[in-house]
Amino acid sequence: MKEKPIAFINNKHAHDIIDSDVEEVFSTISKTEKEAFLALWEGSRSLQTKRLRIYRSNCFKWDNDNGKGFGACISLQLSRLNHSCLPNAAWRQEHNYFRVFALRPISKGEEITVCYNQDFFWMIAVQRKALQDHIYKFSCDCKACDTNTEFSRASDKRRTRIGLLHFRLQGLMVPSFCLPPPGSSNTSASMPLGGSVAAHPGGLLERWSDSAVQVQCQLAELLQAEGLLGVAVAGHYDGAANALCEQLPMYVKSRQPIPMIKFENILKWKRQALAMRRTYMMKEEYQPYEDDLAIFQSFCTSLLRGTMSAQVSDK
Repeated sequence: MKEKPIAFINNKHAHDIIDSDVEEVFSTISKTEKEAFLALWEGSRSLQTKRLRIYRSNCFKWDNDNGKGFGACISLQLSRLNHSCLPNAAWRQEHNYFRVFALRPISKGEEITVCYNQDFFWMIAVQRKALQDHIYKFSCDCKACDTNTEFSRASDKRRTRIGLLHFRLQGLMVPSFCLPPPGSSNTSASMPLGGSVAAHPGGLLERWSDSAVQVQCQLAELLQAEGLLGVAVAGHYDGAANALCEQLPMYVKSRQPIPMIKFENILKWKRQALAMRRTYMMKEEYQPYEDDLAIFQSFCTSLLRGTMSAQVSDK
């Protein structure tokens, strides 16, 4: 599904939008668009007007193509998709429109669902429920949210680990709103809904370090195991490969042999990333990544030959 938003409020996050902002954009859309907008879910937030409640409950973040601004927009069909913590679809912005794409095969008659909040990727079930009750006024019924199942218990462990790795990669501590209170169970707890993000005492991971390589790989594998598929997984495989690639010139400079496993992993992860992008992207979108893989293959081959020549000359 491909859809262009009908309304934009520039340079404001959803929680900063006020009634006058909505009234201004509402006056610019057509009568048909106004009727469709007013038919969207209103939510139950105690805000000034119905239009403001609708806008805040249904808007999506929008990034300007020039990278110099952002905003919140309304996309009528996308706004009608329901939430799941294990979605079968996702969306992304492509220039001036949104594209919704399947994350796995969707059966005829099966509801198309998306995840409303990426923070849910690293929250356990009871934490997600607290936020859903407080903000969205609904409860997700996916198998990751059914706390009486073995899958949900395993899901909580995976998502906790995903959160730890995600924030560690950025040099940050996991925020309090992503962690259960000490001693709480996964079936009943009063979860905090806010919290600041502090710097990790270990600082930002060097993107070429072995630690960063391991974190990127683990994130890709955990997201796949959890069923949270998409381009983000490809990004982590790319990140691991790029980190390893940055290590290679150090071996050449110090005239040390490059372990063959590093070449093998670079190409393996690049191929895995490309395979995922071929699944979730259009041909014109993943073509640059095919070119990127060819460049990496050539780079690794020439570097390997150069290393072997240097070793021979040393003898």
